[in-house]
Amino acid sequence: NGRIPEGWVTALAASKDKASGKSFVYAAQRGRIETSDADKRHTRYSESSRNFIDEINIHDGANGEVLATTRLERPQGLAVQNDHLYALHKSGDRFAVSMASLKAGLFASEWKTLFNVPGDINPTDLEIDSKERVYLSDGAANKVHQLDLSGKILRNFGRLSIQKSGSYDRETLMTPGKLATWTDPSGVHRLLIVDNAGPNRVSEWNADDGSFIRDFMSYQTKANNGYAVDPGDASFVYLPGHDDWLTRFKIDYQTGEWKIDAVWPDRID
Repeated sequence: NGRIPEGWVTALAASKDKASGKSFVYAAQRGRIETSDADKRHTRYSESSRNFIDEINIHDGANGEVLATTRLERPQGLAVQNDHLYALHKSGDRFAVSMASLKAGLFASEWKTLFNVPGDINPTDLEIDSKERVYLSDGAANKVHQLDLSGKILRNFGRLSIQKSGSYDRETLMTPGKLATWTDPSGVHRLLIVDNAGPNRVSEWNADDGSFIRDFMSYQTKANNGYAVDPGDASFVYLPGHDDWLTRFKIDYQTGEWKIDAVWPDRID
């Protein structure tokens, strides 16, 4: 029951209608998917920079059927909250955040622009919490911004503009990308941030006061490119990271725990 989209899928969101119990999936398609067989062994897929689909599709969560479609210029992020679908998208030469009302999971209004993203923010992804605060990740600035529905910046997440080579600061991001929010049993709103560079970790933050809570390691997919044990201290292991970073892990051989000890953002040649 799969469906192959025509366009490059840039964002997904999901919701469940409380009255009917039905689930819905929202998918954003941007540039048309192009294929190339230049490499005879593999088909290469890429996103067109000239031919755009520019659609938001609503799918039945049970069988994938397309229930509704609207158009939106260069959609990049989606989030569902309080019977509203929010979208991050291009608007002319800048980005905007727009909203459409939902009824029983389907569109109940046209898109309404809430605000234009400040020009000094180059957003990668969008998320909304239950207080309807907007989160935009900015990989180039190494920050995640929290804004209200008028576009006013409320706070920023991420201490330094970049990790310092040979050290590691847990409260400094590493090219933040995808975002998620949730509310814990005590009512604290939490923000999850996926780093696209280095060890590709996920960090969790208190969205109400901006404090760092914890982080999670992901599988080190760049380990296929090799690793090295420090000849002077076998508890240190070096692994290549995403965006050509280098990561040093500290290993506790008794517990099997790996911790990030240092990173080098400089490109590895």
